[in-house]
Amino acid sequence: MKPRTSFAQRLFSMLLPLLVSLPLGAQDLGGGLWHTLKNGENPWSQFVDVRGEIGAIQFVDVSVARRASGDLDVIASDYDGNLWHTIRYPNGTWLPVEDVTAQTGQPGHCDAVATAVSGDTLHLVAQSYGMLWYAARKANGVWTKFQAVDAPWTDAALLDFRDISVSVAKDGELHILAAGGSGNLLHTFRRPGGQWGFENVSAQAGAADAGYVASAFLAGKLNVVIATNVDGELFHTVREGNDGWSKFINVPFGIPVKVGDVSIVGDDATGNLHLVALAREVIADRVPPYDGPWYATRNGADGKWTSFSDVGAEAGLVGCLGALSAAMIADNLQLTTVTVPCLQ
Repeated sequence: MKPRTSFAQRLFSMLLPLLVSLPLGAQDLGGGLWHTLKNGENPWSQFVDVRGEIGAIQFVDVSVARRASGDLDVIASDYDGNLWHTIRYPNGTWLPVEDVTAQTGQPGHCDAVATAVSGDTLHLVAQSYGMLWYAARKANGVWTKFQAVDAPWTDAALLDFRDISVSVAKDGELHILAAGGSGNLLHTFRRPGGQWGFENVSAQAGAADAGYVASAFLAGKLNVVIATNVDGELFHTVREGNDGWSKFINVPFGIPVKVGDVSIVGDDATGNLHLVALAREVIADRVPPYDGPWYATRNGADGKWTSFSDVGAEAGLVGCLGALSAAMIADNLQLTTVTVPCLQ
């Protein structure tokens, strides 16, 4: 998953002369940006590497956000820590990438990214050297400069953010969930005037080993799923307004290895919560070696989770995956992911 990045970057430096000489379809040893979608009970569509349309950047992390227009905003980071933006239009075509950090400023090597749309504004939060930075893309396509997301913590270990997720409430309030270096899960929302106030979710919800985090609003409630650092288990909690967080409940799953990156999507039409996840290690008996994605749904009526299904069995096995992000547009669950070299 994302911890493979540093070694993968060195590997790409060595292989770059070979990669650029090969056709795009043959050179995806990593860094590819792949997209698929699922409509209701229908199978997943075949994965497509969209770099042929947007530009042949080598990506390491990705986050997607839906617009009311049906457009899908995509933000991805590359091996140099730069950020790129593209749009998938409802007809399936893609906009060539724009260099985000050329407009927002470069706060450092940006690794993890998270996005959400509120009205005509695309919100972006990036993690750089353990700190969080915020920028926004306005309706006219112009980006604001990055500003640090300040947190009033005295314990520096809590600020070593690793994975992040962003969600927007119906009133436009922006919520950030961040997995800290200590394994604590932290939450903040952007108050009027731009101030950020953090709370320790782990202290309330009862889990303190967050490695990966995903969040989504559903029926006005903020749902959060974490994958734990050590065991790679999944846990789910809910925040109901000012009533605090429910206790973390284990999400049963049938993936044969530990879970890594995870994304969730609230489906207001059905009341269901969709979850996609990657395995932390490759499944070596697959050709090519394979670690996901895997898909499950939490039923809105009874709160029960379905068993995990193998997305790659339907969408195609594209190799080892480093990060993923999902969004619901109309009745299509759209999934974007990036590949990494299979190092195991």
